[in-house]
Amino acid sequence: MYWDRYWDRWLKTLPVTIMWGLRRREKENQKRRQFLAERREDLGAAISELAEITSKIITECGPVGLGPEFVEKAKLLPFYAMGEVLSAQGEIFPEQKAVLEITLTNLNPMYNFAQFTEAAIHRTGVYQEYWDVVGLGKEACGSLWLTLFELVYRSRMIEAVQQIDNQLSYIVISFAYLRDTDVSIAESIAKHICDRILDYINHHVNAYQQTPYIHALMLLQKMLLEKRELAIEKHFFLRDEEFVQDGRSYYVFGVYEKFSQNYCGKFAVRKIKSINGKLDYQNDGDQILVWNETTDNYEVFYQELL
Repeated sequence: MYWDRYWDRWLKTLPVTIMWGLRRREKENQKRRQFLAERREDLGAAISELAEITSKIITECGPVGLGPEFVEKAKLLPFYAMGEVLSAQGEIFPEQKAVLEITLTNLNPMYNFAQFTEAAIHRTGVYQEYWDVVGLGKEACGSLWLTLFELVYRSRMIEAVQQIDNQLSYIVISFAYLRDTDVSIAESIAKHICDRILDYINHHVNAYQQTPYIHALMLLQKMLLEKRELAIEKHFFLRDEEFVQDGRSYYVFGVYEKFSQNYCGKFAVRKIKSINGKLDYQNDGDQILVWNETTDNYEVFYQELL
């Protein structure tokens, strides 16, 4: 009968069909494993490059008084990128969990797996402490970022800002792709996070330049170059206690040669006034004082004419 012949033919071809199905699935699994391996490699490379960029900025600035506390904070930088992915997902996937545990073990930051995931996903536990260090938002800028921005302005390595953002983006993308097989969801999450991080970094690094402190720092660099030929690359500042004269506050810096660490003098830069949240360049002139070791007093080093 026709049905018997059809059934017999189906039974004969069934093993071949199953074999090809298994092979196809194995190829898909192999392709997925290869994809995950490449993403893990990309993630590790981006984390290493981020550390290299940070180290280079510190080296270019010289011994400016950064202690172990900064190193511990800097360890959180790659975790900030991964934490933004976890926050967007609201959960952590198996491959992400495995990679995160290994990364935490290798870098040994101030938070363990449970603390970090609780903060990143649920915004509880150590979240506020964590966010105060690495947080970025319209109104939020963590202490680590402010220190990094200061180092960028001290070294004038402005290109480092884009380099940092690039590596954070690579971390976000690589970590997001570890979530599951739905690449479209990972792409959507990663793009949103990367765009947001770039916007926030650009906003806050530019806003920080408009603060009285960074203005004073960069002004002193400029005038030391003009009046004493002290190149930015060859000297560094150590911040001292502020002082007040004639009702005006001054930022005080000890200046040293970067390589010999020879003392070059102590300078006080008057804190420029602000109006409506912006520096009042038009109505408040810059002034820099230099400490005279002989008279044991400050003298005018630079005075802007108004």
